[in-house]
Amino acid sequence: MQCLYMRPAMDAFVEYQFADPNGLQPRSVRISSFYGLNDPMKPLAAFDRRGRAEILAAAADEIIRAAHRAPVMSVGA
Repeated sequence: MQCLYMRPAMDAFVEYQFADPNGLQPRSVRISSFYGLNDPMKPLAAFDRRGRAEILAAAADEIIRAAHRAPVMSVGA
Protein backbone atom coordinates (compact mmCIF):
# COMPACT_ATOMS: atom_id res chain seq x y z
CA MET A 1 0.00 0.00 0.00
CA GLN A 2 1.17 3.53 -0.77
CA CYS A 3 0.02 6.61 1.10
CA LEU A 4 0.26 10.19 -0.05
CA TYR A 5 0.34 12.57 2.89
CA MET A 6 -0.66 16.14 2.12
CA ARG A 7 -0.74 19.37 4.06
CA PRO A 8 -2.05 22.80 3.09
CA ALA A 9 0.22 25.39 1.58
CA MET A 10 0.19 28.58 3.59
CA ASP A 11 -1.96 30.30 0.97
CA ALA A 12 -5.15 31.92 2.18
CA PHE A 13 -8.18 29.69 2.16
CA VAL A 14 -10.81 30.84 -0.33
CA GLU A 15 -14.45 30.22 0.51
CA TYR A 16 -16.69 29.44 -2.47
CA GLN A 17 -20.44 29.82 -2.01
CA PHE A 18 -22.97 27.78 -3.98
CA ALA A 19 -26.56 26.53 -3.84
CA ASP A 20 -27.06 22.89 -2.87
CA PRO A 21 -28.60 21.26 -5.98
CA ASN A 22 -30.83 18.99 -3.87
CA GLY A 23 -32.50 21.57 -1.67
CA LEU A 24 -31.16 24.86 -3.07
CA GLN A 25 -29.86 25.69 0.41
CA PRO A 26 -26.87 28.06 0.47
CA ARG A 27 -23.61 26.19 1.12
CA SER A 28 -19.92 27.03 1.08
CA VAL A 29 -16.63 25.17 0.83
CA ARG A 30 -13.08 26.27 1.65
CA ILE A 31 -10.40 25.46 -0.88
CA SER A 32 -6.64 25.70 -0.43
CA SER A 33 -3.51 24.65 -2.26
CA PHE A 34 -1.80 21.51 -1.00
CA TYR A 35 1.70 20.08 -1.28
CA GLY A 36 3.21 16.79 -0.25
CA LEU A 37 4.33 16.09 3.30
CA ASN A 38 7.09 13.71 2.22
CA ASP A 39 10.55 15.20 1.80
CA PRO A 40 12.25 13.27 -1.04
CA MET A 41 15.54 13.40 0.87
CA LYS A 42 13.93 12.07 4.08
CA PRO A 43 10.86 9.99 3.14
CA LEU A 44 8.49 8.96 5.91
CA ALA A 45 9.24 5.31 5.16
CA ALA A 46 12.86 5.87 6.26
CA PHE A 47 11.78 6.79 9.81
CA ASP A 48 10.88 4.33 12.54
CA ARG A 49 7.34 4.18 13.87
CA ARG A 50 7.96 6.80 16.56
CA GLY A 51 9.65 9.15 14.08
CA ARG A 52 6.73 8.88 11.64
CA ALA A 53 4.27 9.54 14.47
CA GLU A 54 6.17 12.70 15.47
CA ILE A 55 6.28 13.97 11.87
CA LEU A 56 2.58 13.32 11.32
CA ALA A 57 1.66 14.94 14.65
CA ALA A 58 3.66 18.05 13.72
CA ALA A 59 1.97 18.16 10.30
CA ALA A 60 -1.48 17.83 11.92
CA ASP A 61 -0.64 20.71 14.27
CA GLU A 62 0.49 22.81 11.29
CA ILE A 63 -2.75 22.06 9.41
CA ILE A 64 -4.86 23.10 12.41
CA ARG A 65 -2.88 26.32 12.94
CA ALA A 66 -3.07 27.17 9.22
CA ALA A 67 -6.83 26.65 9.14
CA HIS A 68 -7.34 28.98 12.10
CA ARG A 69 -5.06 31.81 11.00
CA ALA A 70 -5.79 32.03 7.28
CA PRO A 71 -8.11 34.87 6.31
CA VAL A 72 -11.25 33.71 4.55
CA MET A 73 -12.15 35.40 1.28
CA SER A 74 -15.62 34.90 -0.17
CA VAL A 75 -16.17 34.41 -3.88
CA GLY A 76 -19.79 34.49 -5.01
CA ALA A 77 -21.00 31.70 -7.28
